[in-house]
Amino acid sequence: MGSDIPKVMIEAGGRPLIDWVLANLTEAGISTITVVIGFGKETVIKALPAGVNWVEQKEQLGTAHAVLCAKPALRDINASLLITYGDMPLVTATTFRTLLDAHTAVDAACTVLTATIDKPTGYGRIVRDEDGLVQKIVEAADASSEELAITEVNTGVYVFNPGELFAVLSKISNNNRQGEYYLTDAVELLLNDGKPVAALLCKDSEEGCGVNSKEDLKRVEEVLLSRA
Repeated sequence: MGSDIPKVMIEAGGRPLIDWVLANLTEAGISTITVVIGFGKETVIKALPAGVNWVEQKEQLGTAHAVLCAKPALRDINASLLITYGDMPLVTATTFRTLLDAHTAVDAACTVLTATIDKPTGYGRIVRDEDGLVQKIVEAADASSEELAITEVNTGVYVFNPGELFAVLSKISNNNRQGEYYLTDAVELLLNDGKPVAALLCKDSEEGCGVNSKEDLKRVEEVLLSRA
């Protein structure tokens, strides 16, 4: 992004990206919010509103590692665990709520929020079986040419049953091109254990957009301002 400040603190529509995300989570009725903080932690901590918890990820070893860092803060949770990114301000409160409801309705171990994107460069692909059920999620860096042709992508937003999630997190390896512990691997491990994994396709594909470039930031800001 060409900036010295944490990405989630970059502004869009006059507010830091993470501010939009936290507001949408709160509007969705999420009662307990924990932010995993890495780079530039002091700046992010100062921006967090009262009542929002935080934990530190001292080494950036991947998304599964980030969730493991939060495990002590989540040990007493007895409800569905929603996981999202701090640079995805376009996911609305309605979508968060719909995702949680969908997860509960089918009694899944995990429910993935997906989106269809014409040019899904960099996004993990949703691989479905012949019946349309989620088979696995493949990171773009590890995908085959056939898998890269898939336009349904993982937004990085999930709902898990926490007990089942933490049971498989310790089994995840970093044997991949990035050398990171992917949260997406938890989905495959759950499937291997015979656990049901559901997926909810966003009605508005723009909600699946994260901010990974200045072009992404411009696009996200345009959408935010159009909603105002």
